Amino acid sequence: MGIKRVGGGRASLLGGAVLMTGMISGCDGILSRQQDFTISVDSISTTAATGPEDTLVVRFHGTVGSSRCYQLNRVDKHVDPAGIQLRFRGVYRNVHCGQMPVPLEHEERVPPPRESQFTITVIQPEGPPLQEVVVVP
Repeated sequence: MGIKRVGGGRASLLGGAVLMTGMISGCDGILSRQQDFTISVDSISTTAATGPEDTLVVRFHGTVGSSRCYQLNRVDKHVDPAGIQLRFRGVYRNVHCGQMPVPLEHEERVPPPRESQFTITVIQPEGPPLQEVVVVP
């Protein structure tokens, strides 16, 4: 009596591995990819600075992403007496995400010294930067 082979040997093993990989990659978070991106800022709001000795509070508003897979990762910024330049960096991680949009609500406090005209610049993913000029009395 001999041993009876069932299946196709290596070909079946390879086919099973491909099938298993396809099944795993369909599950959120098991073989997920991470992607970095620049967040689009819709608007900038500031508190009214009453004098050059006051801290200027700047708020940034927008949407990080359409689901909880999108997160604010970091804020790259450069500050000098004439202004502040920011780029909001997000990350996309496809790991058990809720379907609610993620708002961007970020606050920066800019202490003195500042020039009397202070420019706030946000680098956008496309197009020109978003700018707001604050005149400090």
